[in-house]
Amino acid sequence: MDDTLNSKKGFIYWGKALEAVQEAKGLNSVVLDLEGKCSWADYMIIVTATSRMHLRGIQMKVLDMLRDDENLVLRNNKNTKNEDQWILMDCGGLVIQIMTAEAREYYDLEGVWFESESLFREEA
Repeated sequence: MDDTLNSKKGFIYWGKALEAVQEAKGLNSVVLDLEGKCSWADYMIIVTATSRMHLRGIQMKVLDMLRDDENLVLRNNKNTKNEDQWILMDCGGLVIQIMTAEAREYYDLEGVWFESESLFREEA
C-alpha cells in the first residue's frame, strides 16, 4: 500500500494502533502482516472485546489516536451487518477488526489468513 505505508513506517503505524487497542483493554490482540497477500491492506489487527460497549470503547480509543497523529488516516469507518459483534476500521494500509469472542471464533480471520506472518500475538 504505497499511499499509506512503507516498511520503515509500518511498525510505527500498526504499533500506535495496537497501543490504543491495548490501552482500551482489548483482549488477545494479533497483528498480521498482509503485505503482498492482498491489495487492500498491509497489516491487520484483530482484537477481542467483551461487550458492545467495549467494542465502542476500543473504536473510540483508536479514533482518538488517529486524530492525534496527522500521518495516520481513517478511510471509512464501517460497521459490519452486526455491529453488536464486529466493528471494522479501515485505516488505509491497516485494517482493525474489533470483534466479540463469538464473532472472532465464528469468522476465524486468523484461519483465513493462516499464511500471514504474525507480527504480534498477545499471550492469553
